[in-house]
Amino acid sequence: TPRTILWFKEILKYFMKDTEVKHLSQINEQIIRRYFINGRLEKKWCAKTIKTRMSSLGLFFKWCVKQGYLESNPIEDLPKPKIETTIPSHIKVSEASFIMEWLKAKNFRYKYEKSRALAIFAMFIYTGLRLNELLNLKLHEVDFEEKSILIKRGKGQKDRMLPLIYRLEVFLEKYLKERKRLQPESIYFF
Repeated sequence: TPRTILWFKEILKYFMKDTEVKHLSQINEQIIRRYFINGRLEKKWCAKTIKTRMSSLGLFFKWCVKQGYLESNPIEDLPKPKIETTIPSHIKVSEASFIMEWLKAKNFRYKYEKSRALAIFAMFIYTGLRLNELLNLKLHEVDFEEKSILIKRGKGQKDRMLPLIYRLEVFLEKYLKERKRLQPESIYFF
């Protein structure tokens, strides 16, 4: 995706800046090791950051080898850090309730803004959608008859179907009623 390509460019840019490498021929395993040791000790990178950067640079160096710019991949034999498995952090029910009540009590300039804010927050809370998935959600992908939400090209470019529960449906219907009143032409849900 374009976002992934941008991320690769950023990692490569910072690598070149931090190592002061000006040409591919200067890159070797020693420079790579120093880069990651410096990242861990000076910049306080966690294991996940190191592994992500190693993976990104490794893919770039693999491409360089394939194109004939490098003889070997200098990152290939470096040990990858082990990442501790942790339970993902999430919002507590009491926090979600507080935010929902705050949104309901907040004075918005327009009724549409309130119904939209409540629908967006409800969508996050009741479905676990990622921001990019929410932004790319189209009107026809929310099916009120079948009580389902189709997420196209979510994380990993995979499609998935989510249930449309009643509590969420109430917020979405109020939002769509206000949206229809304004007659927008967008194909996107939000």
